[in-house]
Amino acid sequence: MTEANFVTEMHETGSFRQIWSPRRHSPMVFFEVPTMDGVPDVVVCDVDRGAAYRRMHAGMTQPIRDTRLLAVLLAMQRGRPTGALCIADRVGYDEASVRKVLGALCAEGYVEECALGVYVRRPEFSPFIRYTIAVEAKLRDWDRALYQAARHRYFANETWAVLPAAYSMPAVKNASQFQQYGVGLAIYEAGKLNTIIKATRQQPASRVANASVAEVIWPKLTDDLAPHDQRKHPVRRATR
Repeated sequence: MTEANFVTEMHETGSFRQIWSPRRHSPMVFFEVPTMDGVPDVVVCDVDRGAAYRRMHAGMTQPIRDTRLLAVLLAMQRGRPTGALCIADRVGYDEASVRKVLGALCAEGYVEECALGVYVRRPEFSPFIRYTIAVEAKLRDWDRALYQAARHRYFANETWAVLPAAYSMPAVKNASQFQQYGVGLAIYEAGKLNTIIKATRQQPASRVANASVAEVIWPKLTDDLAPHDQRKHPVRRATR
């Protein structure tokens, strides 16, 4: 069995959702998601569909790939006018760079200039991922799974390593290392996950990194949401 087949089997048996089972919302599962610090095998997200619909209906259908744009957007409070200098202080950029980014955001319809040098983030844009779990699924290399999962704490609320039961004993013997780094350890067998160590819940180390993951999955999310909603709410183009 390859690692790709291992991931596929767990997906088909609904195993990744078992990590999520205590939570109230139904998760969405994505595979091989590029992030600012690696490519986790699986990302499980709690999606605020209301926020996603509002963004779609405002015509903000393109993902934001530039992390500078995301950093500036996140530094602005929704609906509250903010000066460029204030934003520059929050994000650590020089004012000229921030003004250039704000110009790009205005052109794309995410931000409006409400007075000279004063900008407001449009209310239709807000983070639509409420909770993120990153999963590394490995056949044998528990130490590599631990290392990679620990790095994913940069953008995720929880990170997990999953191994098949047949090759899990070395990982189980070193469970204290998973606990030390806050990484969850689960063993897969016969369609079920057995939790050895629970992942530590946290705020992502970087809001921008977390938001960039949301932008990577945004095209897939809009593809999933649009067929269910366009009949009642046609998507508009962003006003500029």
